[in-house]
Amino acid sequence: HCHLAVLSVDNCLRVFHEYCQVTVRGPVAFDEHVYEFTEAEPGAGAQGRWLKRVRYPSPDGVQSVELSEVQRYWGSTKLDDLFPQLKSEAVQFKDKMKRWFVYVVLVKMAQAGYLDATNKPTARAKQYTSFACGAMGSVTPGHRLHRPPELPQCCTSSPIPVHLKGQQG
Repeated sequence: HCHLAVLSVDNCLRVFHEYCQVTVRGPVAFDEHVYEFTEAEPGAGAQGRWLKRVRYPSPDGVQSVELSEVQRYWGSTKLDDLFPQLKSEAVQFKDKMKRWFVYVVLVKMAQAGYLDATNKPTARAKQYTSFACGAMGSVTPGHRLHRPPELPQCCTSSPIPVHLKGQQG
């Protein structure tokens, strides 16, 4: 029998990075091809740059999710509501922002049929994405892939249920 996988802000970066690498059949330069940030406001420090768009490979070509869609999804939920134990230091802020954004990307991917119930690429995504999005697999020289940092055990939040259109819950 099939086990449904829980999607949460804790595991969303791992799920997303694995999906991208499996579907384009190779390494992905995430900072160059996937995450797009705003320009920093003068004197704003690390929190002056916001993630404004995430692009991802799909069997239907490169898709993107905009900041406005993410803000609409979360509504009044703030980063500190999702990660109350983490201080807003530069690296942690960027990590929290990516998780906040990528969670919504994965919800949209599941709705579009690119992820299965175990948060893995569907057969269609595995079969056709590399043909539709081969360029996303290009890596800049010297780029090293890295796993997203795991949150400390004390800071993990409870899973957030994913409600797909047409589901009761």
